[in-house]
Amino acid sequence: MKLSIVFVILALFSIAFAQRKPCIKSGCSGQICGEESMMSTCEWRPQYECYRNAKCERQADGKCGWTMTDAFKTCLGQASNFRRAI
Repeated sequence: MKLSIVFVILALFSIAFAQRKPCIKSGCSGQICGEESMMSTCEWRPQYECYRNAKCERQADGKCGWTMTDAFKTCLGQASNFRRAI
């Protein structure tokens, strides 16, 4: 009985995740991460270069978002410093 309940829960869990849309990059500068393509204004900011190689994927909360790798954090920090220097 307990084993069958576990299988039902696992089946429902896998169905729920299978029906989710993939996360995609969008926006004029590729700075938006979401389930659907979105438009944005077309200004350029130094940090937008960081999004080019960043991972847009599901996060622990189940929502699409940018995965904060060390390289991505470093890039954002450098871009922020660049903007202050201008």
